[in-house]
Amino acid sequence: MRIKVSSLAALAGLAMAGLLSHAHAQTYPTRAITIITTGAAGSVSDIMPRQVADDLSKRLGKPVVVDNRPGGTGLVAANMVLAAPADGYTIWFGPMGTLAVNPHILKSMPFDPDTAFIPVALVGSTPLVMVVNPKQVAAKTLEQFIAEAKSQPDKFAYGSVGPGSTPAIAAAILARRAGITMTHVPYRGFGPALDAVIKGEVAMMMSDTGPVLQRLADGSLRALAVTTPKRTTFAPDVPTFKEQNVDLDISLWYGLFLRAGTPAAVSDRLAAEMGEVLKDPAFAKSWSSMGIEAGNLAGPDFAQYFKREQAKWAAIVPPLGIPRE
Repeated sequence: MRIKVSSLAALAGLAMAGLLSHAHAQTYPTRAITIITTGAAGSVSDIMPRQVADDLSKRLGKPVVVDNRPGGTGLVAANMVLAAPADGYTIWFGPMGTLAVNPHILKSMPFDPDTAFIPVALVGSTPLVMVVNPKQVAAKTLEQFIAEAKSQPDKFAYGSVGPGSTPAIAAAILARRAGITMTHVPYRGFGPALDAVIKGEVAMMMSDTGPVLQRLADGSLRALAVTTPKRTTFAPDVPTFKEQNVDLDISLWYGLFLRAGTPAAVSDRLAAEMGEVLKDPAFAKSWSSMGIEAGNLAGPDFAQYFKREQAKWAAIVPPLGIPRE
């Protein structure tokens, strides 16, 4: 039986690539690893990667540091990762909005979300909660709110950090599916938007759960619904949108990603280590007070979830008619 020399060379090349990849995984890491996050200092997307960095450092035996690169709806951080070598030493702490929502609200993307990154692990997620100013809004249930909004169109305004942000999109979905109209008022940052609701400048907003828990406890805000399929452990008395006949199921998730082209053995090693981190009850407990649910997916499982999320948002966003930025 004859085998072409070119075929032998190709097989040898594949074998060598496999050996190099295996060797890389055996020695990786040999130096510090950097996690680049979109979050500003003190934000949820700053606190989360720092916890991840501490736990990964213990498991990998090398320093893992966090580099904050906010801006550009997450694109500043993403582009930094894509500009770094594909060797596993630069990890992106990526939010759902940048990869799944941005393609449908921006005029152009600097990369293809389907192929630019390797999904490593779903680190955590947080539901959105619809909060209202109790002095402006008499409604104590979502049904009452919708009824009041229908009887007085445009009576209510809602705040957000911008029309392309996930909370603003969630409010737009509510308006569309409930058949109501509301005025959108964007603010420069989450804090100013939340303050606007508390002061009564706007009637409501969709918010991360953690930052409003104290405000719900002291009566500054009232919660009408959460966006998860089931009630959350953080606010168990707040019903879901689905319980109140509005089909709204959204969670803000955060994941670890590597640049495409990173050796499979390296991405597999990171996924395996993160899988162990996510199983640790202490990991989940450390975030529960902030309204964050620990992730439970790594490697191929997270990659499948990521694909489902992309398809989900591709179906949700375009019909809303949000002008592309």
